Amino acid sequence: MVKQILIYHIEDPEKKAALIEEAEKLDFIVREVSEDEVGEKIGYLVGMDNYVENGMSAVPPQEEMILFAGADSLSIQTLLKNLRETPHRFPHKANLTETTKDWSFKQLVEHIEVEHRVVEAY
Repeated sequence: MVKQILIYHIEDPEKKAALIEEAEKLDFIVREVSEDEVGEKIGYLVGMDNYVENGMSAVPPQEEMILFAGADSLSIQTLLKNLRETPHRFPHKANLTETTKDWSFKQLVEHIEVEHRVVEAY
């Protein structure tokens, strides 16, 4: 699998441009997930073998999301460090796992939002 980032619902053009610029410096392929794709399994969205488009629709979440796939820990940490040096914040981030590859993109966004609220509560 190629080193990639899926981004979703990042509406601020400057914020999106900063993310894409930093990601491309580290040779990430950047793919934007559309609202029409949020019902698709993540395995399909990142191009994994044996995953096909399911055409499932879902109510699109409104939270921003960054999903890393096929990247080593050093690349992810370097990108996150570089992003912290920008004025933009990206609170919803995840890395593709054996479990999440079978989730819909919407499920992942909702799960990360719940985790984010729990962390913020502390």
